[in-house]
Amino acid sequence: MINADFYDDWIEILRGRLAELGYTIPANSTHEDISILYFNALRRRIQPAPRTVHRSAEFSCPSELQAGLEDLEAKIVGGDDLTPHLSRGLKKAGKQDDMLNDWGVYHLHLGTSIEGDGFAERTGPVLFALVTTSSLYEIQVYPHGNWSNREVVEIIHKNWPDTIERYRLKGVIDIAHNPTSEDVKLLRDAHVNTSLKMDDGAIYMSIGGGMMSDGTGSDVLMQADWHAKTVVDLERSIKSNPSEILTALKEQGHDGTSTVKLVLEADERGLWAFCEEFSIRFRLMNTNQ
Repeated sequence: MINADFYDDWIEILRGRLAELGYTIPANSTHEDISILYFNALRRRIQPAPRTVHRSAEFSCPSELQAGLEDLEAKIVGGDDLTPHLSRGLKKAGKQDDMLNDWGVYHLHLGTSIEGDGFAERTGPVLFALVTTSSLYEIQVYPHGNWSNREVVEIIHKNWPDTIERYRLKGVIDIAHNPTSEDVKLLRDAHVNTSLKMDDGAIYMSIGGGMMSDGTGSDVLMQADWHAKTVVDLERSIKSNPSEILTALKEQGHDGTSTVKLVLEADERGLWAFCEEFSIRFRLMNTNQ
């Protein structure tokens, strides 16, 4: 018989990862809370990787921030960690970034010096950027606080429509109300997702995936739910078809009848089931999380 509770193990893994990132988890946090905290903290970061920089046709940068922009671009191309240039809101795992949740757009500060808390010097104007695994698209440098400026989506649509094609509403020719930037702010504050009609008639749903009624990013919740279901399904599969694992354990000295404990482990290569008693590890699946 196999004894395992992979979901509990998974939450402990996430608890450890949050601790490594410097977060303190509230004592009354549920398993779901911890999962959402982790994937929210992960989403708000830009995973280090070399990226190609693309500038919009509308892009301009104040001369006094040019040195900071060049420094940041060198880090982007070099695959450096961009966390110091992100919002100080990252200090709180549960802090929501409404613009990121709604439009999938990050804002990065252009300071050239790193301050005592590890973040770059804050700048009034900040770089708005769309980020993929291999590219960073520089939308524009806006004054701090322009989080609901719908021009952001217009620029993305005009310059790189392929990056947001999956969010375009096909076959829809109009919407009852096309929100202004002020409307977007009010609706976003109430955690209401909006659709936007572009100058050329294209209509998009929330290009960042949108948010739930409590403000949590929809993508964050989907990630949390997907991983929870995955580890539960893996446990169920092992328990209903244990023969392969039991055969391997017998080769290591298991008597074939006593209960063995399996613990879920995760690393950069994937998910594993580990039996400490016999020091044997079974690969369950490949994953990047």
